[in-house]
Amino acid sequence: VDDLIEMAKHVTYCPICGTYLVFERKNGYSPNHPSLDRVSNSNVLDKTNTWIICHKCNMTKQERTMPEFIAYCKTVVGNFG
Repeated sequence: VDDLIEMAKHVTYCPICGTYLVFERKNGYSPNHPSLDRVSNSNVLDKTNTWIICHKCNMTKQERTMPEFIAYCKTVVGNFG
């Protein structure tokens, strides 16, 4: 827990989409709430393989690797540009 608190002290914006992360729980759910994600889905969840991203990006990324996620995003843009 201490490692997560220390990590959260240094994260203000989602490293994927750049949205400001809202750590306070006011009025329920927010897509800008922080969420833990594995940097590499093939590795265990530990402090060297963890980053804090927004809930919205984590739900969209799901189990995709970053290259798969980027390809997915390009497909969406290609379809709806």
